[in-house]
Amino acid sequence: MEGNGRGLIESVFDISFKTLVTPRVIKVLYALSIVAAGFLSIVLIIDGFSESPGKGFLSLFFVAPLVFLILVISSRIVYELAIVVFRISDHTAEIARNTARISGRGEGPPPPPPEG
Repeated sequence: MEGNGRGLIESVFDISFKTLVTPRVIKVLYALSIVAAGFLSIVLIIDGFSESPGKGFLSLFFVAPLVFLILVISSRIVYELAIVVFRISDHTAEIARNTARISGRGEGPPPPPPEG
């Protein structure tokens, strides 16, 4: 994933979109998603106990862990899909460079003449 050596703030305000910000911040976004899922789980547990002890224990042992897992797994899938798109972009650029190099229109030595 291309960084071009620019700082994060400079990349955010890069109007030409030559540097990508998402691959840099995706880990932070995932961590924030985990924290948010944790807070929501705690709220569900507190809300359950505020209604009745039975609902509280149900929230504590079943609802909150299930909601936490669903949120964390779904956010992980979304972030992984974003990373896959960026990796496809990187690999496509590498294929284009290699094709240009092999065909003699880009970097690297020209191909040898055909035999025969």
